[in-house]
Parts: sequence; C-alpha cells; structure tokens
Amino acid sequence: MTPVQVPPETEKAERHEDLMKNPLSMTQSMRRRMARYQVSLRALLEQKIHLTAMEFYLVDTCNLRCQNCSASSQFMNEVNTPNLNDFVESLSFLSRVLRCEELRLLGGEPLLNKHICSFMRAARRSGMFRKLRVITNGLLLHRMTDEFWQLADIVRISVYPATAANLEPQLQIFRSTAAKCGTKLDVVRDTEFMQWCSDQRIDDPGVVQNTFSTCKEAHDWSCHLLYGKRLYRCSRVHTLDRYLSAVGTEHDNFTVEDGIYIDGRASLFRELKAYLKSSKPLKACDFCLGTGGPMVEHRQMATAEIRSKLNTISDARMNTERQVGA
Repeated sequence: MTPVQVPPETEKAERHEDLMKNPLSMTQSMRRRMARYQVSLRALLEQKIHLTAMEFYLVDTCNLRCQNCSASSQFMNEVNTPNLNDFVESLSFLSRVLRCEELRLLGGEPLLNKHICSFMRAARRSGMFRKLRVITNGLLLHRMTDEFWQLADIVRISVYPATAANLEPQLQIFRSTAAKCGTKLDVVRDTEFMQWCSDQRIDDPGVVQNTFSTCKEAHDWSCHLLYGKRLYRCSRVHTLDRYLSAVGTEHDNFTVEDGIYIDGRASLFRELKAYLKSSKPLKACDFCLGTGGPMVEHRQMATAEIRSKLNTISDARMNTERQVGA
C-alpha cells in the first residue's frame, strides 16, 4: 500500500502546531528564532524600527594589547568613558522609534568601567532591549558583584592564547556564578583576529563601495553602535576616527559625519529608517577593509612596538608633507 504523501507546507504547518502545543520540544535554535520573531512583531505592531542588536562602548581602553583589535584599544591613551545621563537620554528618544533584541556592552574592556551596573540598569529601565550581553576578556570578571551577573542575560568571555592559562582555572567558578544568577555564560576561544583597517585612504570608490556592500558588520551582524548621542551602522566608526588621529593620518570627522544625531525631533524615525537602508558607504569606509580582511594569528603587541608604529607612521607623514612642500 502506497503511503499518503503529505504536502510539505501542510507537514510544516502541523509540525509548527505541535510545537506550539508542546514548547518543551522546541530546540534552543528554534526558541531563539521565536524570540527574535516576537521582538520583530512587536516593533511592527508599534510601527517602530527593529534591530537585532545594538552595541555600546563602556570604555575605549583595554587591559590587553591585541594586534588588529577592532576597537584599536592598544593605541588609545584616553579612557573615554560615556556619560550616563547622555545614555539615558538617547535611549529615551530611541525607544520611541525602535525596538532592539539585544544590547551588547563592550569596549575596550567594559569591566574597566566601574559604573557598568548603572548603565545596565538604565538599559533595563528603557524597555528597548530583550537581552543584555556583556563581551569581556574575563580578566576582571572575578571582581564583579552578584548584581552584575543578575543584570546580564549573557556574559561572553573571549579567551585568547595569551590569557588562557590565567582564565581556564577560573571558568568553572564563573559558570557556577552564572548558573546561580540565571545568566548564560558563553566562552569563545579566539586564536585569530581579522585585519580590518588601512592606515592610508583607499582612493578607489569602486573598492570602497564593494567593501561596504559586502560588509557583514554593516548588513548581517547588526553591529549598530550608539555613541555620543549618535547611532551608527558600524561599531568601528569612532575608534577608527580616534586611531587615525593617534597615528597622524588626515581623515574626515567620522564620529560627527557618519552617524545620525539622536534627539526628540519628529523626523527621527524617517531619518533613521533611510540611513539604515542606505547603500551609500560611510566616510569611515575609506579606511576600512570591512569583513574581507585577512585573518592573522592573535598576539599581544609590546608597548615598544605600539610606540614605534605611532612614531613610524607620524614620521612617514611628515616626510611626505616635506616632499609635497618642496
């Protein structure tokens, strides 16, 4: 007897109905998709923009000196901590026009900011985010209070070859603390970093456009950044601006020109929507390799090496200016 063939769409619908009747049978991946769908649906019903994630720098500096750090933290001398009142005000304006599944608190090393819990409480009160994720190298995690763990939905520890020996013995303690506070702990072992920027301007508009069009940070990974009362499509803008200033490379003021200023104006929703859908590269893209740069073995840079690079680039620039002047 030939079995009855159930149309794929009917089978899919019946499977969906069964899962709704028995949510415990849903896989973790399916639960995540359902949660994202709920946030997106809420945004649609409220006629608001939906973002998968938003990033926020709690500090630009770091207690490590990773080569090819996407925040260029090893070249930052100023801590550059954000203003809590500005953060609260920006969220109050943004909450009127968008919903976001996840706020990622990072740096630099975010745990260097002693007021991290104040920012986390403010993010909770805003009602904008379903989850709070802290991305840390873990070296200061042993100092964090239970309040920190309770406020965080996810703590992601990046373990590098240079820090593994220090962190590995502590991971079980962190897992126990996370479990006690109902926090998810993600441990990621990073052995390579992507080379992501150029010290010199990329003069070919076609190359810049292609870099932007294929950049996963701008289009797929939802690396939108809230910084200094502005929202950016890319989390690298302000640190690239600061890095190029540190090495003496002439460039546009990305921090001002590449973001949308956040305030209570009536046109904010329309402006943000157009900005997030635009196919035009940011000015920072003139110095960026996007997500297509080569992967390089992770290592810590020596202080002398950092100083040497800064001096070498500055000297080269001055020599070029002398030649032009001559």
